[in-house]
Amino acid sequence: MSFKKIGAWIDAVMWGWTILLISLRTLSVIVSVFLRYVLALTFVWAEEVITMLFVSTTFFGAVIAVNYDEHIAISTVIDLLPQGLRRAAVILGLLVVLGVQLTLLVTSISWISQVGNTLTPGLRLPIRYFYIMVPISSAMIVYYVVRKIVGVLMPRSR
Repeated sequence: MSFKKIGAWIDAVMWGWTILLISLRTLSVIVSVFLRYVLALTFVWAEEVITMLFVSTTFFGAVIAVNYDEHIAISTVIDLLPQGLRRAAVILGLLVVLGVQLTLLVTSISWISQVGNTLTPGLRLPIRYFYIMVPISSAMIVYYVVRKIVGVLMPRSR
């Protein structure tokens, strides 16, 4: 299997996962509102599930945004630079993102190992099952940033 096919498979998995999370979040909100306002039923864990799904879609949506260059970037100055300097500035920016994400990846794993056994108030599940989205999304951003750096350094290999 080629790197291109593996990359396409990873992209499809990320999209599918994020769409599933968004769908679950939407369905959870609709069901929760219906139960609360039509049937006068409230579940302690419902708000917790919705919140965790919302946070998850934010983290995994950020991965997709990085992959498609849809994240916030102020490129006014970079766009004015000559091609060689522009390329260096882009690589420098990607290296900064890479450093931040690697730091977040390592720190979040340490953090989860310390507090991951704490139970959530509603579902009574270990919080590590929710917090695991942080290192996973960071690792995925690292993957996409490395792929972008390789694409900038070797444009034909992408």
